[in-house]
Amino acid sequence: MRIVHFTDTFQPRLGYQDYFLAREQLRDGHEVTVVTADRYFRFPSYDATVGQLLGPRYVGRGRFLEEGIPVIRIPTRLEIRRKMWLGRLVRTIAELKPDVVHVHNIANFSATRLAYAKESIGGRMLFDDHMAYCVVQKRGPVTRAAQAVQRHVFIRRIVAAGDAFVGITGETAELMAEVYGIPRGRVTVIPLGVDTRMFRPDARMRCDTRRELGIADGEVVFVYTGKIIPDKGPALLVAAALMLARAGHPVRALLVGGAEQQYWQHISTLGTPEELARVVIHRLPVPNAELPRYLNSADVAVWPREETMSMLEGAACGLPIIVKRSDGLRDRLAADNGLTYPEGDVAALARAMQMQLDPALRTAMGGRGRRLAEERFSWKQISDAFVALYRP
Repeated sequence: MRIVHFTDTFQPRLGYQDYFLAREQLRDGHEVTVVTADRYFRFPSYDATVGQLLGPRYVGRGRFLEEGIPVIRIPTRLEIRRKMWLGRLVRTIAELKPDVVHVHNIANFSATRLAYAKESIGGRMLFDDHMAYCVVQKRGPVTRAAQAVQRHVFIRRIVAAGDAFVGITGETAELMAEVYGIPRGRVTVIPLGVDTRMFRPDARMRCDTRRELGIADGEVVFVYTGKIIPDKGPALLVAAALMLARAGHPVRALLVGGAEQQYWQHISTLGTPEELARVVIHRLPVPNAELPRYLNSADVAVWPREETMSMLEGAACGLPIIVKRSDGLRDRLAADNGLTYPEGDVAALARAMQMQLDPALRTAMGGRGRRLAEERFSWKQISDAFVALYRP
């Protein structure tokens, strides 16, 4: 099958859904191309959070092989905040003669343009979306007004053009109906996944990485991976870890990711320099393929605020996870493989972390998380589910 994945921006080193699906479908013998912009996503505080890993935002135009995936990068004609108008979009995709175009994210100019051009492109068209209530609630009046216009003027065309629609959770499917007006019955839920071959428990990797990081045998490590910015909330983890350390518990907080300068300054005020040096370990962002080292070095994984694919990566490495209380995260805790806490409540987060000081509890929850990842969230299973929707 000739599959084109379209996404406004594509960052394979960060390991998002578009990368893993394209890679898995190539492994299965499909002809796969990613069409995307000539630049990376405008991440918050780009240079501080991901720039050290990705390099400059502008990548270039033309054909590339990125992490083994054929990629065509087309010109960005206009960029308004995080919305982009891309040149040669329809022509580039039509020339590939796709059997299916998988459009990632409905809320962009390109999704509407592709919907209007479906007949000239040929093939089937699938639209997916990753919305969550925590993100929708933060949108201001201008964004909400733009969404209302989009729903009443443009989404109708997307609904007419789409052969299939996918939300990554039941919550996303409900939001696609509520925000975009896509009939709930037309939305299939296919979750995000995890590479269970790469993300797995590894005792040797654990031993080597803990030695490299200077972690003692008796210390319990709580790891966070991702951008170190307010929306993600890793300062909450640091504050809770300091509470436990002050109470005499041998804990460390391992943060892996680029830090927004002002937010890092805030983290540095949470304890004395001596406390922070004793409790907090910070490592700069690494490619997704290197994350298993840091996850294996830890005992528990914590993501205090926004949902992330990394939750599944932690579970696949046999770690219990601690996340905010949210209906949208139920599928990732379906095996009783972690704990939740009321978002923003540092004392409650510290209590959840203290419960995880019990090695028997960690072992039981971590084992259940690994089985959950293998049985429900492998990228092979998820890719197969999408390919079934691609077919007429």
